[in-house]
Amino acid sequence: KFLSEIVGVPSSDPWLTVKTDRAGNVYVASVFHGSVLKFDNVGKPVAKWGDKIPGRLNLNVNHVDIDAADNLYYAQDPPRVTKIGANGDVAGSLNYVGENVDTTTAVATVVDSKGRVFVAWLTQLDRRTHASIIQVYQASDFDPKK
Repeated sequence: KFLSEIVGVPSSDPWLTVKTDRAGNVYVASVFHGSVLKFDNVGKPVAKWGDKIPGRLNLNVNHVDIDAADNLYYAQDPPRVTKIGANGDVAGSLNYVGENVDTTTAVATVVDSKGRVFVAWLTQLDRRTHASIIQVYQASDFDPKK
């Protein structure tokens, strides 16, 4: 038996990642809608970041993670990772730096206890070949004032 349930609007939009912060809020990556949804600890929707751009096919949110200070990081396509501060404001973002930018997507991001942000990128080299790349950043790399 489960303790509680959060149910999304019926759609074909999968939630691939679920994370919680210290207050028990729940964050999900809404893949095809290109957004991160935040629910409070009883399942009520309280915030949303990112929106699909009309006419744009690729703006998926693929993964979310929360650091020890309750900052939210989300990986998306086009290849970018965005940091949302604990206050809910965009704190910065990083774009993929490398070859094949047009065929690369951020598929996962994980923040460790030392504040390092690990980003897994998937890039298409040709019609049949893909490469996985992991790049490591400091949380301070997301500071827009840098």
